[in-house]
Formats: sequence, C-alpha cells, structure tokens
Amino acid sequence: MICDKLARIRLAILPTPYEEAKRLSAALGGPRIFMKRDDLAGLGLGGNKSRLLEFVMGAVQRQGCDAVVASASTQSNKLREIAVAANRLGLRCVLCLQHGDPQAPRQGNLLLFDLLGVDLRFLPPEQSQGRRVLEVQEAVKAEMEAQGHRVYVMDRRLEYGTLATAAYVDQAEELLRDIEEVGVVPQRVFITVGAGMTAAGLILGLKHRGSPIRVEGVCVEDPPAALLPEVLGYAQRAAALLALETRVIPEDVTLHGQYLGPGYGRMTPAVAEAIRLTARSEGVLLDPVYTGKTMAALIDQVRMGRISREESVAFVHTGGLPALFVHSEELSRRSAIEQ
Repeated sequence: MICDKLARIRLAILPTPYEEAKRLSAALGGPRIFMKRDDLAGLGLGGNKSRLLEFVMGAVQRQGCDAVVASASTQSNKLREIAVAANRLGLRCVLCLQHGDPQAPRQGNLLLFDLLGVDLRFLPPEQSQGRRVLEVQEAVKAEMEAQGHRVYVMDRRLEYGTLATAAYVDQAEELLRDIEEVGVVPQRVFITVGAGMTAAGLILGLKHRGSPIRVEGVCVEDPPAALLPEVLGYAQRAAALLALETRVIPEDVTLHGQYLGPGYGRMTPAVAEAIRLTARSEGVLLDPVYTGKTMAALIDQVRMGRISREESVAFVHTGGLPALFVHSEELSRRSAIEQ
C-alpha cells in the first residue's frame, strides 16, 4: 500500500462498500452505475473526511498534540467529523465558524457541534476570507498554547491538505480492489470537488497504478479555472510526501463547472430531482451541497448522451447527510422546486 509509511489511527469503517445501483441504472436506461459508499465510513455520520482523518489524527498524535483548531462554514461536514474524532481521542477542539451567526437555528451540523460540546468561535465576515481565516486559527493556537496545550491547526494550506490528498490515493487503491472483485471496470468515476483534495488524491492514485479510469470532478463551490491549480498543487504535494514519481498534469483533470447553479450550497431543480431519484430508486440519501450536485451532473451527462448507456460509471458518495435537514423546505413536496 502506497500510504503504509504514514502514521495512521483507525477511526473509520474501512473499506467502505462498493455497490451496484441497478434500479438507478434502470431508471436512466443505463449505464451501469456503481457507488463507492464513503458515506458509510462511520465517523460522525460518515463521509470523505472519515477516511482522511485517520491520517491527519495520526499526525496529531505523532506530534504530541492534545488540541486541534479548524475553520470552515457553519454547516461544515469537515468540522463535524473533526469534532467527533477529537472527542474519540480525548482532544480539545476549537471550531472557527466562517460567517457565523451565534443566533442561527441549531439544526444540521450546527446542532451536532452543540451536542459534541466543542468550543465554537463565530467569525464575522471580515475574518472569514482567505488568509484571514488562517490568521484567526493561528491566533487561537497561540491562545491555547499560552494555556499549556500543544495545538494542531487543521487547515488545507498546511499539512492537513497534503495528508487529506494522500488519503484519497489510499482510496484509489481500495477502489481498484473493489473493481477487481466485481469484475466490471468503469470508464469514469464521478466525485465532488470542493477544495480539490479528494479529487487530486483519487486522480494521483489511479494514475500511479496505471488505471485507465477517468476521474470526473464536479465543482460545487468554485469554477474549474480556479480549482485546476488547486488540484494540481495538492497532487504534487501528496506525490512528494509519498515519494511517488507520478505527476498529475492538466490533461489528467476533468472538472465540470456547469452544475454550480446559483452558487455554493444553493439548490437547483436538477439537484432536488437527483436527490429524490436516488432515494426512491436505491434508498441512498444524498445531500444538496455536494453529492446531490455530483449525481445531478452524472444524470445530466447520461441524458445528454455524453455517457454511453453501454458504459459503466462509478460514483463516490462523500457524505454530507446533515445538510438535508437544513434544506428541508426546499426539498419538501410543497416546494416550488418540485413544481
């Protein structure tokens, strides 16, 4: 295994299932669709962060840290899983919520933060952009170190981002074992692209193993022009960490930006349809922010004929279930979207 030399703590339920979605395939009239169920990884309701936190928390313990700091949006799945992992390992956890509103209704991940008992810091807009976010985390680190803690900052611009990418190199190897067991090689694998780490790791891992499978990344926050350098950068950092000679180049990366809709976390009719169709055909729940948009892209590519009905396609389910409850009005039968 490529990642065997990295420190790792067993936190997730791995390997995750690899299942054929026969009823969804039938509803679309083909292709054969397989789902890699990282939503069932088991750490704090599962998701892609369950897998990567095994490596990140391995680094936390290797460095002798007893506290972690992280920052993301108020409904961040990343922050939820970090909080769960911190509690399981007995670490103090401080979460800095960008554009945070202390009076916001406690639902979705925000409710779970309260249940987990983490230290929440609500950041105003002027501290919720770019380098300011990292500066805030470093300030919290200094505050906690003055109290005697040893603190690890979980920001993608630091070691966290490289280890997160490496985790999906590891997932690529797991996926190839799944495919070999099933005996059907997909031509493409669809995955959500937020910051770009999971896609970068998957592309790097498949390329290193000589796989012909094409990774189709679906952008949910930023357009392809902004994300391509990020994906290439994360892949390069992970390759250096793992001492791999393989390099990801722009021609290796496919990013779909046409499914962003009104923007990050904003519902579209196509996303609502994808969530309902997947739930009603397979009993698999997707979220409106990440996996719902990725499935909507897959469905659209099939309907437009860009994916042959004779092909096989894999879909990486990266979790995000709590967001369903935040978007309950938009997803209800009475919503204007369904009409």
